[in-house]
Amino acid sequence: MDQIIKALGLINSFRLDGLHGTCNPTSGARLNLSGGLESLALMAKDGEEMGVDITSQGFGVGNVSLPTPQDPSIALDPFLSHLQVDLRKELFSRLAVFAEEPLLADMDKVINRVLLRRLHTVIRLTSEKILHADVELDQVALQQDNQELIRIKELSLSIVDFDTKLPPKEAQANCTVVLRNLRVEITEEFFAKVLNASASKIPSFVKGLHVELPGPKMIAGGKVKKGPLGASFKVDLKFEAENEMFGILFDRFYVPGTNVGVPDWVRNMLLGAIRGPAEKKLKGLVEVSNESIRINPWPKVPVELLTHVSDFQVEDKMIVIGFTEPDDRTIPPGAEEKSLNAERAPQPGDVQKVLAPGPAL
Repeated sequence: MDQIIKALGLINSFRLDGLHGTCNPTSGARLNLSGGLESLALMAKDGEEMGVDITSQGFGVGNVSLPTPQDPSIALDPFLSHLQVDLRKELFSRLAVFAEEPLLADMDKVINRVLLRRLHTVIRLTSEKILHADVELDQVALQQDNQELIRIKELSLSIVDFDTKLPPKEAQANCTVVLRNLRVEITEEFFAKVLNASASKIPSFVKGLHVELPGPKMIAGGKVKKGPLGASFKVDLKFEAENEMFGILFDRFYVPGTNVGVPDWVRNMLLGAIRGPAEKKLKGLVEVSNESIRINPWPKVPVELLTHVSDFQVEDKMIVIGFTEPDDRTIPPGAEEKSLNAERAPQPGDVQKVLAPGPAL
């Protein structure tokens, strides 16, 4: 109950303006639902403090087929053409209190707007209550006002064989997710804003930390101070995707403007600053050695995920992460084909259940 009360301190009221919609029949006894929204404001303290503002130029559900006694399956294709979400400063201040993390109070200086363009989904629930779904998304942009900092593009994902009759965790463990395509672009400006907003979390002996993405490498630079000693440094970092993991290689530590390596104490202090948080908060996900950082997120994914890490590199002042279908695994079909295969009539050559002879009913 205490957590619910705290959560209501984040959002406890809303204001809805300009909601409209239509419903039209289509061929095959299906329905198309569509609508729009001028604005939805989510607020705290009964509307006195701002939180989240949402606008949408178009959304709906197409090809709606509801269950009948003759056909208990369900089909629907939800879509969203455009969505803008603005996150207000007051929300981040409340989040910092709720999560007991002061750093969150300044995160509006990093990301305060989300723009989504063209989301389309296909959802099919078979007569056996097995859910199959496809998700297609053109782009999500994470912005600071009008400046794009992270772009999530060309998403294609399928969820297969989610048995809704099972408890959620068991159904999740037994389903399959196929990440067919995804491209993530993280700009140089994003790192600058994160470093500025999280300055209090950077070790005190590191000053002026900054990141450059000239390509094909990433360069981190700054100054290290230890007692009376101080030294400027730069680190060249190379990116690679190998064995479905993300690798960041320490190519060289050097004094800016020279080919001279930094003193060992500088390198050791920097590696220690990276290794400490990784071992405490990211154990099992991130491994830091003297030569590289290896990131392996897959053990923490709670479903069977089929995908291939196709890109992890620096290009055009961005870090680019790409995923495609693996070519060494059998990939299930999409939701429409999967559900049709499940519901189709028996075909010659199919293995069918044979009932033992018995009295006629």
